[in-house]
Amino acid sequence: FMTKIKKLLETVCHNCGKILVDESNPAMAEALRYRDPKRRFDAVWRLCKPKMVCETTPPVEEDAPLEEQKKPKHDHGGC
Repeated sequence: FMTKIKKLLETVCHNCGKILVDESNPAMAEALRYRDPKRRFDAVWRLCKPKMVCETTPPVEEDAPLEEQKKPKHDHGGC
């Protein structure tokens, strides 16, 4: 029980409460494809273990075309 709780806490950012790795990361997308919950949790934990702070959203470029700025996209947020 304690090892599962420890692994769970290692996958979450302690500042904002989000998962440390963004879902747009190809390795994270591959980890989320596992159907077995234990394998999926282990794959996500292995990706999140080396990180200490969640990934931030890349800044929007001011000189980018307006069409690209207006596109609604899901961002991870982050600290």
